[in-house]
Amino acid sequence: MYCHVLAISGFLSNDMAALTMKGEEQNTTTDHGTSSKKRKLTMISGSSYIPMEKHGTLQGDDAHFICAEKETVGVADGVGGWSKHGIDAGEYARQLMRNAEYAVVNGEPESKVDPRKVLDAAYSKTKVKGSSTACILTLDQDEGLTTVNIGDSGFLVIRKGGDVYKSPIQQYSFNYPYQLQDNDGS
Repeated sequence: MYCHVLAISGFLSNDMAALTMKGEEQNTTTDHGTSSKKRKLTMISGSSYIPMEKHGTLQGDDAHFICAEKETVGVADGVGGWSKHGIDAGEYARQLMRNAEYAVVNGEPESKVDPRKVLDAAYSKTKVKGSSTACILTLDQDEGLTTVNIGDSGFLVIRKGGDVYKSPIQQYSFNYPYQLQDNDGS
């Protein structure tokens, strides 16, 4: 059995991290000696990014990370309005995702990845001007897919060719999504 999840940064964005969860049945024995079948989920992830050309270089306002070892992915969409103030809107998103990946990789070795704690840690360490939406997903064998989502970044679960779940868009009004902003509020 396969289940596909797409994590997309921003509405109609160019950055996408995709993962496939593959279920494999495993025989397990309970404490009472009875046998049961349990499905083990495995995350297979990849990404696609089509950067825009800005100032003669290929970059964009979106960013993502994939941590295969911890079965966790994240996407962020920097808010382009910052460019009116001479600020690279993508730098905030890139630093946020670098910090999120660092939090995942350097978390407690035996502990489960908590997307909310990861995003909180990443946000507190992101020190450049700007703002971004964000979505982080992790696959846990006991809990299944756990997520945190801010703004119009989000994810879509597809099973057997049909949509199973789409994360709701969080916005104040059209094209005005909730977002994380640099810690000094400027």
